Amino acid sequence: MFSLTDLVPIIVIAVIVAFSRIQIQEQKDIFSVENSMILRGLMAINVVLCHFSHYYGNGIILPVFTALGNLAVGIFFFLSGFGLMKQYLNRPDYRKTFFRKRILKVIVPYMIFTVLYWLYYTLIGKTYGLKDVILKLFTDEPLVTYSWYLVEIIVLYLFFWLFMHLIKTEKRYMILLNLISYLVLFAFYKSRNYVSYCYYSTHMFAIGIIWATYEEKINTFIQKYGKYLIVPSAAIIVVFFRNTPFYPLTEIAFLLLIAVFFSHFSYQNRFLSYIGRISMEKYLIHGLMIMIFRRLFMDSVSFTAAFLLFILICISSCLMHMILSFCFNRKRK
Repeated sequence: MFSLTDLVPIIVIAVIVAFSRIQIQEQKDIFSVENSMILRGLMAINVVLCHFSHYYGNGIILPVFTALGNLAVGIFFFLSGFGLMKQYLNRPDYRKTFFRKRILKVIVPYMIFTVLYWLYYTLIGKTYGLKDVILKLFTDEPLVTYSWYLVEIIVLYLFFWLFMHLIKTEKRYMILLNLISYLVLFAFYKSRNYVSYCYYSTHMFAIGIIWATYEEKINTFIQKYGKYLIVPSAAIIVVFFRNTPFYPLTEIAFLLLIAVFFSHFSYQNRFLSYIGRISMEKYLIHGLMIMIFRRLFMDSVSFTAAFLLFILICISSCLMHMILSFCFNRKRK
């Protein structure tokens, strides 16, 4: 049955459509910087709505985003692997600046948000010591709510940084070593009984690395034969949409549909581009905002409550992005 809280994703979709500009135009650079940023923005909104559905999903639209969450995270993994490998291949000095520009830009905000979450838990009477905080990093429920993805990204970044110093020019070895790192993480999470979504999307990081390595050939293939991939990819997603063991397959099918779209259409969206730039802050803060809001308005499942919470997440994400950007830019100067 339709619920008023279903109006939240409807409004969000309407805003996205309002800012959208689509033209039929073949694109050789399928995952360009602009397209990647738009994708990050769209997937960040998808993730927030997925977690929204846990509390406000009593309608017919919001519950759909519960199952869409894994597809969104898979695209995040793909874009991370794709971006790293492309920079590695095109910038000879990348290994020298990688730790400062890539790893620290994730670790430092993560540490800041860990302190914010620790303060919140302390204020409500839940005390965590340093040891507790560290140990929770090795579980599927870190102190920073929903941040298991970023913990994995930091680990994968560290692996990539190590491999850059071991492998100077051989691309095939970089692919092989990153595939091995994925298998090691998969085995670790599986052995510790992590929930399935913590490791069923990580393979997309390796796929991003492979795609960036053979980008020209893959993009050419997509442009020529992409139309033949639409029906089977869509069928895979529909058939295995809620079947957990087939998450890796549905994420690849979802990626192919996105690639086909961007290969034949020029898509511009300022709103999504901006959300893409603040996607990490949105990812880190939305769990805290949900907990605070739900603690203050525990019984409220109205449209007004859900909409206000969504706006609060957007505003807090923007503010944290401005603060972090100012700190990093000042440090650089």
